[in-house]
Amino acid sequence: PLDVAQDMLGKQGFVSSVILIQARVGADEEIVTGIQSHYPKMNIVDNSTTRRNLEEGIKLFENLVNVISTVVLIAAIILIMTVMLISVKERNREIGVLRALGAPTSTVILAIFWEIFTLSAVGSILGGTASGLILRFGLLENLFDLKHILTYMPLAVVITLLSGILPALQIS
Repeated sequence: PLDVAQDMLGKQGFVSSVILIQARVGADEEIVTGIQSHYPKMNIVDNSTTRRNLEEGIKLFENLVNVISTVVLIAAIILIMTVMLISVKERNREIGVLRALGAPTSTVILAIFWEIFTLSAVGSILGGTASGLILRFGLLENLFDLKHILTYMPLAVVITLLSGILPALQIS
């Protein structure tokens, strides 16, 4: 009992937990049931409680990583869109000359999308290569997974193309 443990340790009112070690394997339930029958208000933490808390902590961490990833992705989209808007506005004369020469709006939009695609494809290849090298050689453990990197490279290109829709339509 807790009061006995407090007396044994000479810490009345200070000892709030006691660690019990089972005498035989599989006696967990027996110990928990015995303690709960004598002290129904006592909070008992056993291996299953610790495991549940650990699993909940991991889920919370995964959710936090997902939220941070989403915020970073949204920030990247806004940054790419802003850079493309600036780039397109700086070439106002070029685009004006193309339009004056009779280039249809679709040609102007296609030219802008082609530029965005080229930049994003080159950037994805360079970024994938750099991250692959870091994952392979830059860490204590080899975390390199080519399939994982190749899965996200097209996603980066698509996100960049989607970010360029507004600048392309605005300049046209």
